[in-house]
Amino acid sequence: MKSVLIPVRRLANVQNKALFSKQKLVWNDPLLWKDQLTEDERMIYESATNFCRTQLLPGITHANRTETFDRNIMKQIGEMGFLGPTLHGYGCAGVNYVSYGLIANAIEQIDSGYRSAMSVQSSLVMWPIYTYGTDEQKEKYLPALAKGDLIGKSFNPYTSFISVLTFLFAHVRLLWSN
Repeated sequence: MKSVLIPVRRLANVQNKALFSKQKLVWNDPLLWKDQLTEDERMIYESATNFCRTQLLPGITHANRTETFDRNIMKQIGEMGFLGPTLHGYGCAGVNYVSYGLIANAIEQIDSGYRSAMSVQSSLVMWPIYTYGTDEQKEKYLPALAKGDLIGKSFNPYTSFISVLTFLFAHVRLLWSN
C-alpha cells in the first residue's frame, strides 16, 4: 500500500487559516501562557519575579559561591508567603495551584536548589501536616514552617528502609540465638 503525504496547509479549511498565519515568536513566552493568566496570577508572578531578582539573587549568589545553604533565604521566601502557598490559614497565602507554579517558576529562574527546598517544605512537609495533622499539630508547626523559621525534614524512604532492616536483622538474630 502506497502512502500519500498531503501537505497540512492543503488540508486546512478556510476557518483554520489563522492557525497558519505568520506570527512573530515571543521568545520568552513561546506558548503565550502569560496571556492566559488571571489578573491575580499575573500580579503574583510579577511580584515573585521582582522579589527573586532583587532580593534572592544576591543571597543565592553568595550561598552558591560559598557552597552553603542559607536558611535566611528560606526565611525571605517565607516572609513573601511562598512557603505552603496553597494552604489556607496558619500564615499561608491560600492561592491556587497555578500561582504556586508561577512562584516556583520565578524561584527556579534564580536557583533550582532553593526552588526544590521551597517545594519540599510546601508539599512534603507542610501539606501532610495540613491534611492529616491534628489541630494542635497544625497550630504548632504550620505558622513556623510558613515563615521559614522552621525548616522541615521530609521522609527519606532509603534511610527508613535501612533502619527497618537493621531493626529486623537484630531481632531475627536474637531469635536464632535462643
